[in-house]
Amino acid sequence: PGLPDMVFSANQMLHFRDAKGQLGVVMANMTYPERKEEVPFFARWFEERGYKVHFLPEHLNFEGMGDVFYHADRSFLWDGWGFRTDKETHALISEITGFPVRSLHLLDPHFYHLDTCLGVLDDHTAMIYRPAFDEESYEKLKEVYSDLIEVSQEDAMKFVCNAHCPDRKHV
Repeated sequence: PGLPDMVFSANQMLHFRDAKGQLGVVMANMTYPERKEEVPFFARWFEERGYKVHFLPEHLNFEGMGDVFYHADRSFLWDGWGFRTDKETHALISEITGFPVRSLHLLDPHFYHLDTCLGVLDDHTAMIYRPAFDEESYEKLKEVYSDLIEVSQEDAMKFVCNAHCPDRKHV
């Protein structure tokens, strides 16, 4: 009760398995006060299930898997910054998880999380809303994806990029 955005359950953390097979989770530091109270519920749930729970310094904003997620082959993490996640968290995320991080700068406040403007479909294909990224970030995406599907502003505003493709076939 009183936490209506808690239904967006990817934003409170980043889950991972380290090189030794240990399950871990990096807890979010939500940007807005009304969302901060969600995180302890998730931290307790993961802790009760044997995950090693990590916390970032409180002064750094980090909105979990709204702004960071795995490349399709799980060899690295894409990490967005600019509105709800601070770029300074990227090195800490890499250190904690053991995954390399590729930072992407978000420019458009309508696309405040990375998952609102980038949808990874497979190792070579992603949907993007191009105007949401700065030029350097767009170049990083082009280096990895041979097939970048650019969505229209109309579709982007309907959050078409906020999609999940668990098996590289079905979205």
